[in-house]
Amino acid sequence: MERGFTKVTGRNTTYGSERLGLPWSDVSLSECLSMCIVTYSNQCQTLMYNSQSRLCTPGSFPQSGTGGADLESNSTEGDLYASTSCDTSNGFTYVTSATASACMMASNFTLTYFDAYDYCADLGAHLFVGRTLDKLELLPHGIKFFIGLTDLETEGVYIWQDTKEELSTALKSVLYQTNEPNNLGPEDCTVYAAGSSGNTGNDVNCALNNFWFACERPMLNL
Repeated sequence: MERGFTKVTGRNTTYGSERLGLPWSDVSLSECLSMCIVTYSNQCQTLMYNSQSRLCTPGSFPQSGTGGADLESNSTEGDLYASTSCDTSNGFTYVTSATASACMMASNFTLTYFDAYDYCADLGAHLFVGRTLDKLELLPHGIKFFIGLTDLETEGVYIWQDTKEELSTALKSVLYQTNEPNNLGPEDCTVYAAGSSGNTGNDVNCALNNFWFACERPMLNL
């Protein structure tokens, strides 16, 4: 399929995605993808297709972990298909190092966390997530970026946007500055400045319009 879509249902990891709207019926798999892209443009990063009933359900970016399990396609919707390549429209680029890679777009303007969240979602993406320092260092250096890591749901429990899973203790110890996060404000969102090999993260007020942000379109390594 064009844009590198492939079936992910039945893999060892459970994936799911947010439904973008009502399904279509009586279409082929290729027609399903074309209609999804025409209707939802770059928000269409996944689709669910039932080859027996020919039901097509459009979806946003793929999620794994807890988030993916909650959004897993059902027997009526059929199999989940997702992109395995970087969709480089809207300024996204494939950024890589020896140990990390991402399909991302780094802004050159500021938004609040909530507006940045919506901006990325409109492009079929989530805010950038980095579960290793190597991946966080893919961000442009020397600038503080909002990333997809907050404790908005439960104070002190930092959750990654894409999987809804908790930040590990090991990464937390090297991501944030000394005595951070401290919830001064209140502060529930995270900014990170690459280029210093860690310990530049800080919790900030989500409503501040002071920081750039980075969006990420997931690529599944299948």
